[in-house]
Amino acid sequence: MQKPTGSKWLRTFLLFFFAAILALFLSGCGNGNLPIFNIEGNWYVYQITNSPADVQGPGLFQFSTSNSGADLTGTAWSNATNITGNETGYNGDGFSTAFTNTISVSNIGGSVGGLGIGFSYAGNDNPTTTYNFGGTISADDTYMSGTWKSTIGTNNIPGQNGIWFALPIYGPTADINGVWNLTATGSPQIPSSFTLSQPSPEHDIVVTAPAGQPYTGAMSNLEVAIPLLGSDGYIYLLTGTASSISNGTANTMSGTWRSTNGQSGTWSAAKS
Repeated sequence: MQKPTGSKWLRTFLLFFFAAILALFLSGCGNGNLPIFNIEGNWYVYQITNSPADVQGPGLFQFSTSNSGADLTGTAWSNATNITGNETGYNGDGFSTAFTNTISVSNIGGSVGGLGIGFSYAGNDNPTTTYNFGGTISADDTYMSGTWKSTIGTNNIPGQNGIWFALPIYGPTADINGVWNLTATGSPQIPSSFTLSQPSPEHDIVVTAPAGQPYTGAMSNLEVAIPLLGSDGYIYLLTGTASSISNGTANTMSGTWRSTNGQSGTWSAAKS
């Protein structure tokens, strides 16, 4: 039997070395689409319909995950207003609050990969309507947003469609009650000044002036979602962050807006 030479030993070593590197590379690629954040917990979800223009929500979605967070399950509840109790329930803390005016809709199924999310649930309509959501988790893990569409019955007849936005259920960490002066890009047909009120337990945001605003907003930590009915009949969803906190009161807010006519832009508001 011929004894291996030094050069053969070197070739054998390099072969195993590169094989090991390739295995590590492939292993890394295989896990590259795992979720970046854990979204387990409870979320306020706004489901905005394009035509006819309408806002469904805020609904309460309870998300659970498995398979390293990639598989998504849970329950959808509609009209989850008047939430009371301990303001926990995000990132697996458990849901220990009470809520009223709710209707259990259905079980949720879906998946999460990277910052992408997709899920669906079947409503209790007759014939059954399936609601399909697709979108992204924000880079700072403070909200989720995207588009949705529905299909009707077993033949999947196209139904409605629109946009959606979700906030994790945390208690607000600033007071935003008062009159706000708004500026925005893109010329949204919404009031340049409005009054906000946060009724107890302060998750909800109510536009008390000008009159005729039918929708309820929500606040989580410093994140806000404010749906407004425009003078043109479209719905404008303002989402963003409260800032310039002084003695527990926010004096500015800013973010982006989207409407049911497909428009979007940025906005900022200062307290009078």
